[in-house]
Amino acid sequence: MTQPQEKTNKVDEGLRLFVERYKYELLASMALMSLLSGIVCAVFIFRHKASEVKFSDGSSGQVQEERSTILVEMSGAVVNPGTKELSQGARLNDAIDAAGGLTTDANDAWVNEYLNMVKLLEDGEKYYIPTLQESTDSEEDHAKSGKININTATVEELKTLPGIGDAYAQRIIDGRPYTSVDQLINVSGIGPKRLEQLRDQVGVY
Repeated sequence: MTQPQEKTNKVDEGLRLFVERYKYELLASMALMSLLSGIVCAVFIFRHKASEVKFSDGSSGQVQEERSTILVEMSGAVVNPGTKELSQGARLNDAIDAAGGLTTDANDAWVNEYLNMVKLLEDGEKYYIPTLQESTDSEEDHAKSGKININTATVEELKTLPGIGDAYAQRIIDGRPYTSVDQLINVSGIGPKRLEQLRDQVGVY
């Protein structure tokens, strides 16, 4: 056997004896290193997740804040007409109060008959309150023109309109009150084309 081989064999034997003698200590050290590595990884992942949750909560809170108010336009016979910012869940009477209430020449009878004061408002809605004079002029004009009042017409009267049968007539009645003929577009089945066919034959007064 050559001298280099003898040295190699001695080194290998020494390593074997070292490992055999301290195998438990070596295993314990390896286990400790694995544990420490796991802890470091866990801390990193936890911090990463926490930052994501914090960002997510901030975003949802912002969206929630943005959706907590609505904008409604009040016009006509109110003290302070214009766009009003109200809390989500506000009702029509809240919008009228925000506009300073009705003016002295407002048509109270029309308001009481056609408007639901506890109606839940939706963002982007517009309400027009007519004056007594406007209502009188409008009634006279519509009476002369022969237009059908979609706020008071019966099913039979509505059925005289083009393309309106029992089902559509009932839907129109269920959608009352109306403050504008344009609101017929909200009735299921009435699209822009049919609305234009009805526009010259109906009115709101």
